Amino acid sequence: SRRFSLLHLDEGEDYVGDWQASMRAPEGSLDPYPGAAAAADSNGKLRGRIRLLSSSVLFDPDDIVVPMLKFPLGSVRRLEALGGSADAFELVCARTVAIRPGGRDVDYTVDPDALTLGAWRFDLSHQPAGKVLEPLGQLIAIHQITSTPERRNALETLRVAREDSAVFNRRHLTDPETESVCFEANAAAICPLVREPGILALTDRRIYFQPVNDATGGCAARSQSLAGIGAVLRRRCALRQTGLEVFFKARGDAGDADDGTFLGPSVLLELRSEAEREACVQAMLGALAATALRRGDGDDKAITGGAVAGSALLEGKIGWLEATTAAWRRGAVSNLDYLLYLNAAAGRGFNDLTQWPVMPWVLRDYRSETLNLDDPAVYRDLARPVGALDEERLATLRERMRQMKLAKMPPYLYGTHYSAPGYVLYWLIRAAPAHHLRLQSGRYDAPDRQFHSIAESWESVLTSS
Repeated sequence: SRRFSLLHLDEGEDYVGDWQASMRAPEGSLDPYPGAAAAADSNGKLRGRIRLLSSSVLFDPDDIVVPMLKFPLGSVRRLEALGGSADAFELVCARTVAIRPGGRDVDYTVDPDALTLGAWRFDLSHQPAGKVLEPLGQLIAIHQITSTPERRNALETLRVAREDSAVFNRRHLTDPETESVCFEANAAAICPLVREPGILALTDRRIYFQPVNDATGGCAARSQSLAGIGAVLRRRCALRQTGLEVFFKARGDAGDADDGTFLGPSVLLELRSEAEREACVQAMLGALAATALRRGDGDDKAITGGAVAGSALLEGKIGWLEATTAAWRRGAVSNLDYLLYLNAAAGRGFNDLTQWPVMPWVLRDYRSETLNLDDPAVYRDLARPVGALDEERLATLRERMRQMKLAKMPPYLYGTHYSAPGYVLYWLIRAAPAHHLRLQSGRYDAPDRQFHSIAESWESVLTSS
């Protein structure tokens, strides 16, 4: 089902597994969703998948008219295998959450009185009920632990065990007979608000990422030929030097670079330690060197072709930062490209909302019908930070800071950072509504805090204290 994504996991929740199944809902429970009755078979069952998460169990119907239904494990009151030959079980839950009815990104619907509805029946299509009941029962027992630290530790132990048990499947290699694996490690692919654990494998020909669970059914293993790699950058993940971002060449820029199955122009991978990250970097550079030799791309001084140069450029090393700045001053690099370059050199990118590229406010006039860009009055004062442009706001901030010193509190001038996931999604509310719902626990933010216009946003950052 393309409707489900890892964005539908709660904060700190992990994906455990999924099974094809059908569900029979309690009478009247799906009445708010027109078309739900027509989507069921003659026995009142809806076909779909059971998705077991570390803090809930979710049923994902095949028919998108019916919402995905999430049952929090801490609210489960009864779990019972049905007797006879049926590979089925019943679940009674005090609380349910309905997600994306009709495939629409709307506020999640929470029913806090679901206990009155009765039991939800699930029939496994190809597996015995025990395949689900055993891990489900174990997780329910953990969520009955009253001590929050103990409960979190138990869940973390299970998560690490699941990830450690993953093994790279050699059948995913493009050419199992000739490819040689030169590096393999547990890793996680990071994209906005999502952490997807898996196995990173590097061969003498390709880079592979095999998720622990192919949750969306899109691809059991993603890969890209080494010839299609344009740069390999060291990155931070959660403020730790464990990240690695691999940039891919644009389609058509390398002979066999069009065969990649990674989504997007780059992939951000988190390894378990800085030492493991460095080992991966060295293995990748070695594999790139061998690839360059096989292709005859250069002599010993340029053995890794453009990938090493691209990496040094994007990390701002060996004079590249100064050279790029000089090129921008000459007009050889556009303002946008230069800003994107500075963000890349600072470790920012489009795979992590906590390290999203930062763009400056340049103009100050967002009300006029037309702008004369030759008029200095339409530009803000770039010699001062945005927080100091409004004299009244600056005076208020300084007075607050003085009062904090008198009260022997740790003083500060600005109480907020210039970039955070909430700020980024404020601008992306229309482009990424599912991410907004994920960040706001299933509900859109209050209307008066959402984006309305550039002009209103400029006034807010200029005067808000």
